[in-house]
Amino acid sequence: MSAKQLCLLFAGAMFAASTSTASFGQDRPKATVPGKACEIAAAHGAEWIAESAVSLRVLQRNSAATDEMQKLMDSRSWKPEVAVGEQMTPEEANRFGNLQQQMKSGLLAMLMESKRERDIRILGRMAEIAQEASNPGYAPPQSAGSEDHTLALILLGSRDKLRATSQEISNYAPNKICDFKGSLASEAALSIAEIDRIYGINEALRDLESLTSKYGKPLDTGKMSPDDVRTRDRLYPVLQMALAKEALAGDLYFISQLEQVSKLMLESRRAALYEAPGDADKLGLVWAEWVKTGRVTDRQNELTSILNYLNEKIPPEIIKDLEASPNAQNH
Repeated sequence: MSAKQLCLLFAGAMFAASTSTASFGQDRPKATVPGKACEIAAAHGAEWIAESAVSLRVLQRNSAATDEMQKLMDSRSWKPEVAVGEQMTPEEANRFGNLQQQMKSGLLAMLMESKRERDIRILGRMAEIAQEASNPGYAPPQSAGSEDHTLALILLGSRDKLRATSQEISNYAPNKICDFKGSLASEAALSIAEIDRIYGINEALRDLESLTSKYGKPLDTGKMSPDDVRTRDRLYPVLQMALAKEALAGDLYFISQLEQVSKLMLESRRAALYEAPGDADKLGLVWAEWVKTGRVTDRQNELTSILNYLNEKIPPEIIKDLEASPNAQNH
């Protein structure tokens, strides 16, 4: 019997009580339980601090360019009836153009880094929600439109697709560097490995196999003997715990892949800004080229749809600040 069949069988046998779409069974990977050398919280905090430092440097450079532009405009009086450009000396015009380009590039860089900061923050929160969702009785936040509600819906709604198999997760080889992505993937592999450590899991799977041979798939509960009903009821907490661990593994590994794509997107945007400073159109072209050449896999490209959706629902701070500014409100 395949792992997927066991999962479906369990769902039917236990009155379709399970909401997990993960699968487990006798052919699940037999992983060695890895150590917890790379903690999610610590790795997430380090990632946030590093990106915040980059954002601060970008802001400082842009502020310096803005100050220089202000000094240039205040350096002498300008005739109001004549275009400023026509009044500038060649040196002033050259300096003006350079500063204008720096400011344009700086604004794009600030937007890029702000998006990355947002990604780190919400992916960290999504990992916390994944842990909460692995507990019995979890219910997604009911406050529609809130960040937690949005993140929970994405996390739970993606369980039917865009997920790695348990074998892929179990085979994850930790990096020597403990980064946020690695901590998530390592914790996912640990969760898969812990299934074999659940007390009674092998006996539960063996008994479930026996019940299916007698009562079909799903179990025909109306024909079950009293002893077999008791056996079925005894299986429920053990298999529910295994399903919860496998669902948690899938959730964390999914978030680790989103984190990887987020860093890739930032890398491509930085490359685009380097190749064509201030050209917003170049941002998407570099990513498209990376997809074409295979630097970005089809799966990674598919996962950008999740991050783009989050960008709409949970905009970065710089966008919120611009929308709240008096100039934006007047327009």
